[in-house]
Amino acid sequence: MSKTKFLELINFLQKNHKVYGPVLDLASRLLVREIKNPEDLVLNGRLTHYSFKNFFLPACESLFDYDHQKLKETNYSYKKQAIVGMTISDLKALELYDQVFAKDPYYQERRRQTLVIGYGLAGEKSYSEELIYEQKFEEDILEHVKFDVFLELESNTTNKISNDFCHVFAGSVEGQKVLDGFGYKDYKNIKYVGPIKENGLDKTMVAVFNKMKKGYAKKIWEDIGKRCIECGQCTLVCPTCYCFRIDDEPSLDKGKGKRIRCWDACMYHEFSEISGKTRLLKNTEQRMWFWFYHKFVRIPFKYKIPGCVKCGRCSRVCPVDIDFMKVLQDVLKS
Repeated sequence: MSKTKFLELINFLQKNHKVYGPVLDLASRLLVREIKNPEDLVLNGRLTHYSFKNFFLPACESLFDYDHQKLKETNYSYKKQAIVGMTISDLKALELYDQVFAKDPYYQERRRQTLVIGYGLAGEKSYSEELIYEQKFEEDILEHVKFDVFLELESNTTNKISNDFCHVFAGSVEGQKVLDGFGYKDYKNIKYVGPIKENGLDKTMVAVFNKMKKGYAKKIWEDIGKRCIECGQCTLVCPTCYCFRIDDEPSLDKGKGKRIRCWDACMYHEFSEISGKTRLLKNTEQRMWFWFYHKFVRIPFKYKIPGCVKCGRCSRVCPVDIDFMKVLQDVLKS
């Protein structure tokens, strides 16, 4: 698929979808915004500053209005959206959302109305913070992530779309319909076979799981607890942080209001607070340990998939320069 054809595809999608994708802001951050001009898209392998979580799980959303004893549920008829530019790391998070929110009508309706278009750079062989790290996408890579359309690009270090896409893949019936409707036939179908490869979970993740389940390495968490300022930025950018709180917002009319749910984070003091103002997580050390335990023990144990997709956003945004991958290495050495 040529660059010209790709831009035509975006124009085609805009007829029935709101299209979102990575663009550069004035501070040179790569943010996901609504695309009006397809030329504004930046697909150069860099991870976006924030993950794509907000398009599947909004930071805040209304669940229902209440009027004394009467409840009026929120209308689930969301508009169609197309999310362009999700990397392999971000696509891996979709499996976790699908499991955690399998019975959530708000998430499920939004998911049905969302067309997922992933991409990767051809020839990238190793992980780095800025570049996605898979190669030979059709061989044991794409069959383990969820998407509708996936584009393999020529290596690109500019902030412009490269001239050519090596291969185009369809990962769902909806993806096939879109490509066929657009009139593009030169694509390959990929069947999703589950999130885990034949050789099992990532060995490093398994080793961390076993270490953390075995005991509490107090010095590690104590040291990090002294550095962490509990800003919660790591949880905001993380693709696999999905915790939320429920709030009731009363209106000026007595007995009326609405119930909303908003993202929450275990780094915040109120997160573990129960009646009587008792907090189960009493200090920064415990909150940091809890966050790691949730990622590397609780999620793999309950959902049989990693709770971390190795995107590195947490380390990149940390204002006190905590290197989360180094923390994992320290856990393994403990």
